Amino acid sequence: MFIMRHASGEALPRQRRKSVVAVCFFESILLFTALARPAGMQETDPFYRKWLETGEASYFARSYDRSVEYLEIAVFGLSRDKNLQARAYVFLALCRTALGLKEKANENLNAAAAHIGWDGLRAMNLQGEARSRLDNLLTGSPRSPAVAPQTLPSEPEKSPVISAPPEPIPLPPENRVTPPPPAGTPSVHDLLQAMETNPRNPDPYYELSRLLRQTGEYDSARDTLEKLLNQNPAEIRAHLEIGRVEYLAGNPKRAVKSLEKFLSLTANVPVEERFRDEGRALLLLSAARKGDQKKVVRLLAESEDLFRPERFDKMTLDPADLERLRILRQPPSK
Repeated sequence: MFIMRHASGEALPRQRRKSVVAVCFFESILLFTALARPAGMQETDPFYRKWLETGEASYFARSYDRSVEYLEIAVFGLSRDKNLQARAYVFLALCRTALGLKEKANENLNAAAAHIGWDGLRAMNLQGEARSRLDNLLTGSPRSPAVAPQTLPSEPEKSPVISAPPEPIPLPPENRVTPPPPAGTPSVHDLLQAMETNPRNPDPYYELSRLLRQTGEYDSARDTLEKLLNQNPAEIRAHLEIGRVEYLAGNPKRAVKSLEKFLSLTANVPVEERFRDEGRALLLLSAARKGDQKKVVRLLAESEDLFRPERFDKMTLDPADLERLRILRQPPSK
């Protein structure tokens, strides 16, 4: 029978032996759990995984320029998961090949291989067209080791076809033309880097959501603001901005819910007057778009101060929406 002993050779007391066995058993369970968990799984951010999925969808829709924008964000944020980051690099290589940017495509392919190896690229699970085009890239890559000839004929490379980007959700005619960003506006990459450096600083989140909102990327704008709330639940203004996104996206019911929450949370909290006024204005517009006439009448009765020139002129709503507010305030013609 095996008996635990001190370094001196004397047998350990029975109670001490039980404690040592328990500790060893517990440590073995922890070690097994750590080994069984796939590397990187717990570190992967769903926010950036969604950018990868959107980039892949844009690639298959042949919107290569747009796909590159999404995938560059995904590559930046998936650094903790080498398999997903390699996949993003692969789709970047495929897009840039289709756009005729062969040098950059080779750089992306080499970056993917640095993560999972050339054999890993050959074994990557891709849908038909992407799989055959990746095989073509691997065959022509100067750094890829030679492999046995393909038994199946490869699909001939098609000339780049850049289709129009998918239509955004229709907005009022006055809102469809987005002015170019002013000089000095930070890029999406800069904003993501700022969010990574200081996750609790709200400014980059608001600026990124504004840029995404202006280009009609309402789902991504909403996700950015929800990510901010996850990092800092006390950031009340995020509820206002989510309501703004939902209103512009044509979801008045969701907009009403977010805006009412914002106004409720700010009832007894100091907040910039303009934000509260914009929340009330957007709530009024959302109720009107929803067709809730009773709520519109009640909100108008409660919002006389909103239409004072010194407050009305400070709101940053679209001019078309400001005009809609004026129309709502006018008494119906008899």
